[in-house]
Amino acid sequence: MKKWILGIYRRRLFDEKIEEESNSVVNQKKLIDDYLVDKDDIMIYKDYVDDGYTGTDFDRPRYKKMLNDIRKKKINGVIVKYLSRLGRNYIEVGNFIDEIVPQY
Repeated sequence: MKKWILGIYRRRLFDEKIEEESNSVVNQKKLIDDYLVDKDDIMIYKDYVDDGYTGTDFDRPRYKKMLNDIRKKKINGVIVKYLSRLGRNYIEVGNFIDEIVPQY
């Protein structure tokens, strides 16, 4: 059985900067954690959170860190609540899924 080493990626809608994690990213984590409860073939390497960043571009610090970890083969998969959390530009998200992910 293949062992998946995943990164969790969470992002909150861009509205205002807050000091604590927003309810949105907390809820995303709970949903993902609930899904992963009985998945013995999955290990979480890191949780990447861009709280308060727009999804219309990909100039986000934790997204960039996640891409770097993919390239360095520290993770071999990514889990998100919805693809819109990864990004709002469907062409760039499609590029991530179709071009970047298969390379690694």
